[in-house]
Amino acid sequence: MTGKFYLINAPWGFSTVWSVVKRWLDPVTVEKIAILGSNYQGELLKQIPAENLPVEFGGKCSCPEGCALSDAGPWQDPKWLSPQPEQGSTDTLETRKENAESFESASSVAENDAGGVQPEAGAPVVQGDVA
Repeated sequence: MTGKFYLINAPWGFSTVWSVVKRWLDPVTVEKIAILGSNYQGELLKQIPAENLPVEFGGKCSCPEGCALSDAGPWQDPKWLSPQPEQGSTDTLETRKENAESFESASSVAENDAGGVQPEAGAPVVQGDVA
């Protein structure tokens, strides 16, 4: 299963409408949607660890700036901030920069060699046989 969508504190009217609407949806999609009333904490804690669930939803997470505005997560770990070379590889950020620089200089040489004399800026370019 890819993910799950939880609608919490849903009023009874919404649950009634959902029971009718879900008949027209794909069963796989319906399985991913959970409509929960006011007793939702137990169901959420089955899917989300308490340390990751905000306090206002029954968990233990209390970020200083508020969990909704927090950017905390594994993507902030320095080891994940840049691509890591494979073990034993000489591929580093420095070698990538060197390769890019040598590619750029080789490209500019190839452009100059390919066409012979380059026209001046703004000069008309004539194609075909000129007599």
